[in-house]
Amino acid sequence: MAYLIEVDTKKLVAGVAFRVALDALRAAWASVADMYVEAFPVRGERLDPASLLDIRRSLPRVPSPSTSSSEAARLVWPASTGHWELSEVHRQLCQVGVMVEALQQVEQRHPHGAVTGLSPTQQSGLDATGTDGIGGIWALEVFGGIAVTNNDKARKDAKVLCDKEGLSHRYFACFDDAWQGYKSKTFAFHDLVSSGTPKVRLMTVERVASR
Repeated sequence: MAYLIEVDTKKLVAGVAFRVALDALRAAWASVADMYVEAFPVRGERLDPASLLDIRRSLPRVPSPSTSSSEAARLVWPASTGHWELSEVHRQLCQVGVMVEALQQVEQRHPHGAVTGLSPTQQSGLDATGTDGIGGIWALEVFGGIAVTNNDKARKDAKVLCDKEGLSHRYFACFDDAWQGYKSKTFAFHDLVSSGTPKVRLMTVERVASR
């Protein structure tokens, strides 16, 4: 299965510096974003609900950026084949945007740590994992949507993090305005920082103890 942004997982096994992972993610994001902007349709068209399917079929697709052999050797790179729906590309750009900002903040908390796993665009597993430099393991789940209540996303991501054994640090990140005062009876989210433009909120997650 092709992903909008591909990752060479073998290069991550031993861990790479945060800077290396972040630079690779930023470069892939920028390449996809350029293709997205080029493919974007002219605005101002009126939408007729009866013609939604026809409009979807007629919308331009975002072609994969051409990938040179040198680019393919990188840690992270845009998919080299396929034509992608505009809405899907936008969603994934938001997802990776949140991930980049959150990883910068995770790096601040673990300056001697490393990145050992990345799943930026729907790959299986946790969205990002790594070591903290003092023997611990961190994991990050990110949400690039408009509300963490959509599809119960915050709770589901918190469950994934808390069910994963052996983690020393569990992080969840989303756009600041996507949080919307979310509350959970099962999981506790603790704010760490809001940063970036637009602002991204990074939190720690833990399961609420049963009474």
